[in-house]
Amino acid sequence: MQSRRNILIMVLAVIIVLMFLAAGALVYREYTAFRQVETGLQSKFNELKGLYQRDPFPSEANLAVERKNLEVLGEELADLLSVMGRGQIDSFNQSPPKFMEQFWEARRDLKAKAKEMGVGLAGGDDFDFGFGRHMPGNLPAPQDVPRLTQQLKITQVLCGVLYNARISELQGLGREEFEVDAVGGSVAKPVATRGRGRVEAASMSLNVVNSNAGKIPEDQLFGNWHFVLQFTARESALVSVLNGLARSPVFAVVTRIEVAGEDRLFERVNEEGRATRKGGGETVAKPAEAVAVASVPRDQRVVCGREVPLKVRMELNVFQFVKMQIAATDEPAKGAK
Repeated sequence: MQSRRNILIMVLAVIIVLMFLAAGALVYREYTAFRQVETGLQSKFNELKGLYQRDPFPSEANLAVERKNLEVLGEELADLLSVMGRGQIDSFNQSPPKFMEQFWEARRDLKAKAKEMGVGLAGGDDFDFGFGRHMPGNLPAPQDVPRLTQQLKITQVLCGVLYNARISELQGLGREEFEVDAVGGSVAKPVATRGRGRVEAASMSLNVVNSNAGKIPEDQLFGNWHFVLQFTARESALVSVLNGLARSPVFAVVTRIEVAGEDRLFERVNEEGRATRKGGGETVAKPAEAVAVASVPRDQRVVCGREVPLKVRMELNVFQFVKMQIAATDEPAKGAK
């Protein structure tokens, strides 16, 4: 009996020892996992602390990427400006006498072309195309000649657009005067003459004074010339002018347009010559009765038939774009992000 109790006690003792060993093993395993997690957390914390404490700039890796991006942007900008300024007219340096010779030749060609295309010129042979200041033959200052040559060539392009659209009459062409004798002075007026088959030229020039006309400001990508065109044309010709400017080699943008037509009032006849009969069988024509119709608002009028000539004043800018040159690099930058 005593031995049996001892065996039971020994079995229980063994079981308790095994349980303690199992519990110890589980505690050790969890402690080991805890230490691993704690070590990883401390490592990440130290890494984060190092990121906060270090100086991020300059970063050579970031600088290399941004340099490539800058090269890509520069190339794209250069391509864009090249396309936009593909047909622009650049300044040309020559002597004042050469410019005057070119001006008189261009003026003769423009007048002959207008006559060939059936386009009238206000003032006839005295039309100056905005260069009335130089009509007496005075030589311009040498420093003004390059931009004057450029402005004259642009004027020829604009007149070509008007002629090809078959406008009825060119009444005025205004440009920006920048000549040294124009700055601070009054705007020159075109010569007004009368003659057989001519009309009197406009009493006031469309020119304005701007010493920086056509110049590209420093650190800017473009400059512009301002022109004013005043002409009469039918509606279809006006549309052709707008389409011609859009297709022209120079980069021209219309900034303002004023169109005026004939303000006609409509009248109608109530009954035209209705015959009335007298008692003796004789017929007598009854006179027509004209009845005035109330003026209809302009936006409700229906106009049909022949096109009515329009008086047009158009202002536009001709842009000049800077020519950028991007330095070539050994490693192509395209595709950098």
